[in-house]
Amino acid sequence: MAPRKKKDLVTSEEGLCSEKWPNLPQQLLNFIGKQPHLKLIQNVGSAGVTKSWKIGTNRSCVPSFKAPLLQLYHADSDHHQCHGRYTLSISFYQGFYQWWWRSRRSPEKSWDDQFLGCSHGLILTPSSFMDPTKSYLHQTMLPSWDTHHHQVPMRSATLSSFPVDPNGCNVMAITGCDSPAFGVSRVECWTERRWCYFKALEWSKQDSTLIDPNDSEQELMKFTNVVGYSGKFYALTLQGTLAVIEEVDSQFRITKLCRRRAVPLVPSKRFTEYLLESSGEILLVFLICRKSVMSVDHVEVLKLQLGDELSWIKMESLGDRTLFAGINSCFSVTATQVGCRRNSIYFTHLSKDSWRLYDMETDTILPCYDYNSGSELKSPKWEEPTDGQ
Repeated sequence: MAPRKKKDLVTSEEGLCSEKWPNLPQQLLNFIGKQPHLKLIQNVGSAGVTKSWKIGTNRSCVPSFKAPLLQLYHADSDHHQCHGRYTLSISFYQGFYQWWWRSRRSPEKSWDDQFLGCSHGLILTPSSFMDPTKSYLHQTMLPSWDTHHHQVPMRSATLSSFPVDPNGCNVMAITGCDSPAFGVSRVECWTERRWCYFKALEWSKQDSTLIDPNDSEQELMKFTNVVGYSGKFYALTLQGTLAVIEEVDSQFRITKLCRRRAVPLVPSKRFTEYLLESSGEILLVFLICRKSVMSVDHVEVLKLQLGDELSWIKMESLGDRTLFAGINSCFSVTATQVGCRRNSIYFTHLSKDSWRLYDMETDTILPCYDYNSGSELKSPKWEEPTDGQ
């Protein structure tokens, strides 16, 4: 793939930024769009959250369990304040929805809503969730997120399960604040003439009431990352505490906390975390800056061990899986299904067009390609599997 010139951030007349979602290698996105039956869109997660240490860490030891404090990295905070215009990067050749229609030859069209992520194969925005792979319009409107709480925006959102789950489905939106900490909308489902219809009920907003056990300043929990799995919500706080939130007696409550703090095992200046579901497992990916905040020099993957007590276990191998960690999304694929390098993590840092490869087997970071610098580095290539393989 030939290098291309650096592209500036496009800004509209209204001052809205223009980005592509999901920010992943276009070769991979092209493959996703041509193979809707693989259900690859189900493995796309929402944006990562970048954190830095409020108090400098001792480079000779791992940060302690309750100190130092974590804070959102200022660049990441600025990114979440930008509710701009987005272009869906995946060309689904067999699908369409209300805001765009694309074929192989049609030009890209922008979307005037904010992406909150992708959960169980459905794309979520502040106003709706939808299945972009269907050949018919499949969109469910979400209730209005009112302004009674000083216009606190949604930070990200997820579904507890697929909407047709017989045990029910809910949408959760987190704010990154303690009031409200999150909102939940119940999704009703019914069928008529073999068609499924969905309706999302009014938001039930809740304030944070528990002190974060990993906050030395005794602040209330502030959720910055969330994923839905098997009807429950798994939410990470700013200080790295994992909380399980589920419905109990028609109320959504924290039913369990993970004792171990979700932070990198090595000392770091800052790190970006991605929380996602992959092959029936909840994974936490860390892109770690140890020496300089300008460069990722280490990668870790933790797996949530479910049971009576929750715990994070460091993964030594992904097996036949490959992860892609972009600026605004994280993606899990089966390597043999897609044809890419197994047991690896492709990631980008700071630049949306500069990619690196972390090989878990050798614990090394390798260059892939860099459009911005005009380098001659080769792009990460893989062979697309043929039908029947």
